[in-house]
Amino acid sequence: MASGIRRLTAAAEGLPIQVTVRGSGTPVLLLPGATGMPFGYAPLIRLLSRKCGLVTYDRRGHGHSAVEGDEPVSVTDHARDAEAVLTALDEGPVHIVGSSAGALIGLETLIRCPQRVGTVLAHEPPAVPLLDDAERWQTWYADIVGINRALSTRAAFDYFFAHVLSDGTGEQAAIGVPDSQLPEWDVYLRRELTGIVTHPLSPDALRAVREQIVPALGADSRERWHGRVVTELSRMVDRPALEVPGGHLAPTYQPVPFAEAVSRAFAL
Repeated sequence: MASGIRRLTAAAEGLPIQVTVRGSGTPVLLLPGATGMPFGYAPLIRLLSRKCGLVTYDRRGHGHSAVEGDEPVSVTDHARDAEAVLTALDEGPVHIVGSSAGALIGLETLIRCPQRVGTVLAHEPPAVPLLDDAERWQTWYADIVGINRALSTRAAFDYFFAHVLSDGTGEQAAIGVPDSQLPEWDVYLRRELTGIVTHPLSPDALRAVREQIVPALGADSRERWHGRVVTELSRMVDRPALEVPGGHLAPTYQPVPFAEAVSRAFAL
């Protein structure tokens, strides 16, 4: 893989997906959370692209991969797209680092095509069905979708992030988003969020690829539901959880230690 920046196009069920590769060396696919856009991930992208061939793309429905309509986009749809990206790369096994929704997509991609994937570092996937109080959290997310529909995307965004710790100090992270990004969040809330938090990961399928999974947990997330998901995932696949500084937003607020954790996990 050549150094610098190169671009290619992956064909995913008729949708052309623009792929960017930064740096050189071991290929690593980055799957951000939420909308899948690189908002807030710029420092992490810079750090990782110095150590590997870092692969990014705009997720289906967003940015350069926008699609018309209001049809739901499922985790399975996103995993098919990620598989198409791996096929277009044609680089052999590719490591995946995913956070939040990106971690869930990464795990489903591994299940679909384990021969194309090296290791998946899954940072706090919102695999709500793994929890014994899943219904409570799915109802909470349904409320967010309802706020977006009945009030505004801004109101839904603010409600969502008022409950997401932390900035790495144990304090509530101050999160803002410009109006220009709200259309992407509207797509995420209308078309993706419900499918993400209800997506059933197969325990048997996960165990079959357990050696390729590194569950990752933010130190500030242990008592929160997304931390409990990682604990349950770790137990299910009998793999120790990697603890990283910060919380659910560690890739944004703690990019240096997060990049170091990725480097160790993938031996970059």
